[in-house]
Amino acid sequence: MPDSLPITNTNIAPDCQDNLKATIKLAISVGCNHFETARMYGTSEMQFVRALSELVEAGEVKREDFIFQTKLLPQSTEKEFEELWKASWKHCGKLVSFWGR
Repeated sequence: MPDSLPITNTNIAPDCQDNLKATIKLAISVGCNHFETARMYGTSEMQFVRALSELVEAGEVKREDFIFQTKLLPQSTEKEFEELWKASWKHCGKLVSFWGR
């Protein structure tokens, strides 16, 4: 999916999110703590942030237990890149608020 397309369907099936959260918890329990996604992976960025945030809020993982990384594609102009960055930050910025919990 091109990085410039907005995500129009943010209704993720609860069982999909539950599966992602279980996968994250299992990964952390065996020492895998780096979660990587990208804006162009459809709803992946949004789903990861939602799952990680819920796990931190529930006290099931700590924010310092994992590294979260997302990527943006290079753009022709600084303005275009900044627009994509802001769209990504709209999802990912939530994880910053959990430092120190």
